[in-house]
Amino acid sequence: MEEIEITSASVDDASEILALQKTAYRSEAEIYNDWSIPPLHQTIIPMQITLSCLPAQRASGINISTTSWGTGSSGGNQEAAKWN
Repeated sequence: MEEIEITSASVDDASEILALQKTAYRSEAEIYNDWSIPPLHQTIIPMQITLSCLPAQRASGINISTTSWGTGSSGGNQEAAKWN
């Protein structure tokens, strides 16, 4: 089993954190049939600003990649993170 190390997150981690955030809130959107949940629509720049202003942690040893599929209720592509 690979060791997981928790360290401070930085602006460079924004895309991975954003992908994980969207995956987490996607299940909420499905449960409530509400795709307007703000974290689902957050983009990279606001995430980078947040990370530059607030402390955050990240776990190394866990790889996340995103995939796109179909269209959401708003007509845009949806993304999901998957654990590698």
